[in-house]
Amino acid sequence: MMTLFFHIFICIILIIFQTTVFPGIRIFNEFYDLLAPFVIYLGVFRPTREGFPMVLILGFTMDGISGSPLGLYITTYFWLFIGVQWVIQFLHVGNFLILSIVVACGIALESIIHFSIIAIQTSISEIPHFAIITGVRQILWAVFTGPLLLYLFLFLQKKMSAWYGGFLSD
Repeated sequence: MMTLFFHIFICIILIIFQTTVFPGIRIFNEFYDLLAPFVIYLGVFRPTREGFPMVLILGFTMDGISGSPLGLYITTYFWLFIGVQWVIQFLHVGNFLILSIVVACGIALESIIHFSIIAIQTSISEIPHFAIITGVRQILWAVFTGPLLLYLFLFLQKKMSAWYGGFLSD
């Protein structure tokens, strides 16, 4: 139960950074969705029974607070989680380079799903030039910062588990 509260706390912090801090800093204007690496973390480092409910909660939350079409985030996070669960069967994801590739592919998948849903709803016939440039920049950001975020989540999870385990034994 403590793990669920820890994950919810991390999600709240990420949502606050993504919606209030990053928009005020020009360099982060085209930064990727910070919650996507967290979904990837859940898929790579946490068991499905912990990760899947959190992905649903996170998707519903983001659908509720964003101005996006209903179901966009839950669909994106669901397929991202399922895809990561499938990929880790074949790859050793403890490697920093592999994690970079997994995060970059995850961000690319998220961008493709977002654009596809928006294109279907608005009848866009071609991809705007700025969307391609933004997508490439987000993928580059993800290659360099994504694995660091995954390791940060893993580090915080271990610290919380050690603290909580010590708290219970006292």
